[in-house]
Amino acid sequence: MADTPEGPSPMSLTDPSTWSLGWSVILVPNAAMLYMHHRGGTLRLVEGVLRTTGVWGLFAVPFLGLAAEKAFYDTALSLQGVDPCQQREDRKGEGFPAGGHMLPSLSLVPVRNVCPSMADVL
Repeated sequence: MADTPEGPSPMSLTDPSTWSLGWSVILVPNAAMLYMHHRGGTLRLVEGVLRTTGVWGLFAVPFLGLAAEKAFYDTALSLQGVDPCQQREDRKGEGFPAGGHMLPSLSLVPVRNVCPSMADVL
């Protein structure tokens, strides 16, 4: 979408306010994860998995982590109005990591038509 004489369009990539919510959706969970690791949460997670499911449960931990990361990423895209299940024309033919559109969307919200800003949240 092009910018209008009145200012940037609601989905403009040049308007920083359209990206602040997406950045928050990505950075806040990662900051919480780093804080949990600093406080010894990773060791407690591994001990809890070993105690409840045994050694075989450790094989599920990376897949659960990847699913959580995809959920954060898909939610951020959906809030910005980008459908995570559609591949852009300029990315056709690319391999990893551009293949996320082939996986099911784990977004927690539907794709929005208008990207919200932090003012909408606050």
